[in-house]
Amino acid sequence: GVQTCALPILDDTGRLVRVGGIAMAAWGVRALVIWAMLRAFAVPVPATAAAAVLLLLNLGIATVPVPGNFGVFELTIAGALGLYHVPAEVGMGLGLTLHAVEIVPVTLLGLALRATGRLPAPAEPADSRPHPDRTPPPSAR
Repeated sequence: GVQTCALPILDDTGRLVRVGGIAMAAWGVRALVIWAMLRAFAVPVPATAAAAVLLLLNLGIATVPVPGNFGVFELTIAGALGLYHVPAEVGMGLGLTLHAVEIVPVTLLGLALRATGRLPAPAEPADSRPHPDRTPPPSAR
């Protein structure tokens, strides 16, 4: 039959609610991590600042895509905290630390799993393999 919806999940209300709930829980946990970082850095802001930082951070990294979000992540956090009159150097320090907290453990876990063979190597992109009917250009021979 003809699919009436471009996103099949929208056809299943129960699944949509479950996925939405999981996404909201993940955002809540991430906001709690930001709140913990704000407390660790002794940044005197209201609790709502964690949600504001998270919202602006997600908008920032979605708007300016760069590999690993390096630079954009930290600057967005510093800018968001600047709205609460937090000095830029404190915001940058918090941003660098939060970025490390989010990236380093996952990267180390991935490397450990890869080293033990529990995480397979990524598949080669289909378009990078030569087509069997095509002869490679002279520069590639």
